[in-house]
Amino acid sequence: MAIKDKIPVGMSLPHRNPEPLDMATVRGVAQRAEALGFSDLWVTENTLDHVFSFDPALILTYAAAVTNRIRLGVAVVVLPVHHPGHIASQFASLDHISNGRAILGLGIGRDHHYAEFEVPKERRVRRYREGIDILKALWTQPKVSYHGDFYKLDNVGMVMKPVQKPHPPISPFRCSRERAYRFQNSTSSLF
Repeated sequence: MAIKDKIPVGMSLPHRNPEPLDMATVRGVAQRAEALGFSDLWVTENTLDHVFSFDPALILTYAAAVTNRIRLGVAVVVLPVHHPGHIASQFASLDHISNGRAILGLGIGRDHHYAEFEVPKERRVRRYREGIDILKALWTQPKVSYHGDFYKLDNVGMVMKPVQKPHPPISPFRCSRERAYRFQNSTSSLF
């Protein structure tokens, strides 16, 4: 039995480079990784960057179109600088297009993310937690009403739901072990 059959091993999908990336290269790496038995392909979010960088949801959607089995993950989307409705729609779409292969890594980010997108960094953990509540609600409920400190939704819904039930795996990144433990134990279906 090969190690890949015992331990899932993922790899980075080409998505960020000093020079523009050729789509044939991206396609070739995605297909070869799947053929070799890698469990998943990963990209990062680098919206305002010093090098060429694809949007994570878009490049993973492309990878979904040229593969059949390999899982597709982003590590990480800096959730507090996005409206959770956009992220919910993007990753429900990716999960639907890929037939249930999406993985969503979420993070709180660094100070520069907040400055670049003109989002106050104060109370970013609260904004992050509210965002996760909204993601899960939009993915699992026909209509959502939510009244938090940062987000307010009144009887809205998303018809497209993820293929994975109750939703794609959500993994928090870049936090202390203690915070991850508290978060895991306070939020159902997180891992």
